[in-house]
Amino acid sequence: MINKLLPCLIFILTTEFVSMQKPDLIDLETGPVQLNCTGTGITWYKLVEVDKPKQIRGDEYNRYKLSNDNLTLTIEDPRKNVDEGDYSCTSSSGNRTFRVRGKPEFSTFKASGHTKDMNSFNVVQDDDLHLVCEVLLRAAFKEDDVDFIWYRKFPNGAEEKITKLNISSAEDVGGSYVTKKSILSMEDVKYEDRAEYICEASNGQIKANSTVNVRVKDKLAALWPFLGIVAEVLVLCTVICVYEKRRGKPEFESSDGKSPSKSLAHSK
Repeated sequence: MINKLLPCLIFILTTEFVSMQKPDLIDLETGPVQLNCTGTGITWYKLVEVDKPKQIRGDEYNRYKLSNDNLTLTIEDPRKNVDEGDYSCTSSSGNRTFRVRGKPEFSTFKASGHTKDMNSFNVVQDDDLHLVCEVLLRAAFKEDDVDFIWYRKFPNGAEEKITKLNISSAEDVGGSYVTKKSILSMEDVKYEDRAEYICEASNGQIKANSTVNVRVKDKLAALWPFLGIVAEVLVLCTVICVYEKRRGKPEFESSDGKSPSKSLAHSK
């Protein structure tokens, strides 16, 4: 029983020790990942689920290689969904934790009131718009700091970092995943606000971005087709009235307008 609990006890002690230290952030998408420890009697652990440390013994599924007297742990062909996690080594000289992460994974990019992920949005001029940028994390990584930065690129090619608009954050925890959100709020949207809006999420130095195109419509846009139809009807009615008036005038003259000579002859 003690032998089964020993790895967990060691990991708990390791976690308490490294909690006072900032873990090293490693980008697993740069190629083979190599983690180096110092000391003797080294043991490696991997944590992908809360309170479930797994000891790494090397050559597991040809993915984890231990070399140099266990000083070096190499992850061959790292993949986000398989190898992302916290890796910890314990040794005679102390403990060290490595935070191995991939790029932030966007779950949705939507406007408030919409339920589906969309690549573009239409907003009526002078209406409000709230863009929601969401990043999905495993529950074990809920303590990870995810920073959001917003940019927008205008049709003329100019690009700016958004600092003047209202930006808020939120977090939803449910099941085995955590959703971290950044919400960009725009009030009384103007035609000049049409642009590509870029949400950049970073987990340390690891960055990813998602883009949405916002189109602004004239608030009278729906009225112009109706006014066009009304104008066409008025023009048509005017043409018909003028035509009927001109056609009726010669007929009136031919039926009622008689010359004096013909009138005199008729009287005799």
